[in-house]
Amino acid sequence: MDGELDTRPKDEFRSLVLELVSENNRILDGNYGSLRDVIWPRATAVVWLNYSFVRTGWRGICRTIPRSFTGEELWAGNRESMSRSFFSKDSILWWLATSYGRRKSQHRDIFDNGKYAGAAKIEIRRPRDAEHALRSL
Repeated sequence: MDGELDTRPKDEFRSLVLELVSENNRILDGNYGSLRDVIWPRATAVVWLNYSFVRTGWRGICRTIPRSFTGEELWAGNRESMSRSFFSKDSILWWLATSYGRRKSQHRDIFDNGKYAGAAKIEIRRPRDAEHALRSL
């Protein structure tokens, strides 16, 4: 799955997510493209943080460097290291660099083509706009 963060088998994870989203009043974050067909039809709103590649890359680097030194556990025993973060195809930075354009194009298509019409589409391009949106809630 896209950005898989769970160690369960895919079918078990999908069933769990389906069960969770069948309940009302859920807020989900993340971008599991392989679960979009389960999550987005039930959504009342989809918020896309459509930040630039430079901003996204810089934030990725600023998170990755300290974690590489500390070995902080991220999830399910996953830890970043210098070699994994900078010299591996498993690097989150490599994933960002190789998937940013494709993911941006996919989201633009979804937002523009009317798919998942039942959900309000909110596109935020700058952090200050996200802060404003949160303050307005």
